[in-house]
Amino acid sequence: MSGLSPSKNNQRDVEMNIISEIFMWSLLTAEGGLLISLYADKPLLTIPGMPLMLLAAFIFGNKFLSARNCWLTTHFNPVLCGFSVCAAGMLLIMLSITISRGNPGVLSGVIISGIGYSMIYTANKQHHNKRENYGYWRIRYLTILFSIMLTAVALLSQSGFQGAKDAARGFAIVLDVSLLGLVYIKIRRDDCAINLTK
Repeated sequence: MSGLSPSKNNQRDVEMNIISEIFMWSLLTAEGGLLISLYADKPLLTIPGMPLMLLAAFIFGNKFLSARNCWLTTHFNPVLCGFSVCAAGMLLIMLSITISRGNPGVLSGVIISGIGYSMIYTANKQHHNKRENYGYWRIRYLTILFSIMLTAVALLSQSGFQGAKDAARGFAIVLDVSLLGLVYIKIRRDDCAINLTK
């Protein structure tokens, strides 16, 4: 038996990359919203500081990883590694929030998760030209819908609670979704590998 045809396998790869990118943008949006709500009681000019650091880490990581000779994209699966790095950054943010909001661990977690998002985006960027069959606007609508839903669920999970320790609930939900993305992509990749060997 020959398993899946190459076109069927390419179609599964494109679908997997679309779903991982929807996960990535949803996580990035939700983390930005949680960071804004975490520092909402600070002076107005300091509120966008952490989301801007997240965006800067994402852009810097994208520029760094886009280089052809980057060892991260050649020795590891960058999408799985990106979800793992995002989860590690979220975990560091959660632990730092429970200690103190002024803890430098929050900034470190924001930078780590921003680099994880850039790893996912850079890995998926090479498949952007193969998406014409899936509809540009349909992908954008799904991305916006899931971003709004995840941000709303994360923000609502911490409503009614006071203090920074309870703010970690929202980050725990985003961490869970990051791990869900990791498991989903791992299962899909293993399924594709099994079908190729049949």
